[in-house]
Amino acid sequence: MRNAFLLGVTFLFAIAGCSDSAPAEPPGDVFEGKNLRDWGNELKAADAETRRAAAQALTRMAKQGLNARRAIPKLQNALQNEDPATRHWSAVAIVYAARGTPMPVQNIVSPTLKEAAKDGDEEVRTEAAALLKAMGPPRTPGGPPANPEAADGEKKNEPAKDDNADR
Repeated sequence: MRNAFLLGVTFLFAIAGCSDSAPAEPPGDVFEGKNLRDWGNELKAADAETRRAAAQALTRMAKQGLNARRAIPKLQNALQNEDPATRHWSAVAIVYAARGTPMPVQNIVSPTLKEAAKDGDEEVRTEAAALLKAMGPPRTPGGPPANPEAADGEKKNEPAKDDNADR
């Protein structure tokens, strides 16, 4: 009887999460035989092909409307990957994963998407160009969109400087 009581108490503590270990990351939706957590972990794999495949799978997953938001931090880390294809597909995946959220991904992914728009892989090049076009010019923090007409270095939104003011 006492053993059954101890077993029951142990079971209750396990269910309540009263253990010393940190809570495990939820596995997330299953896509192409792997769950979100596994795809995210593969972004740190030793070989570039596995990292690239994971970024591509997360892109497809998010494009299909599955919730891939929890993979965004791992995708952001992958933007620093030495493999260009992994970087490029990670940037595309971030945009799709962040859809419908207030997350300001444009400034995070724009440099990598510009690089991807010149990639030799037609699929990533097309995706990147379409996303850049849809996002428009990068926004300045807390201000209006960047002014593409100010190519000569003069800020069009500021009043002209009076050259006679110093005299």
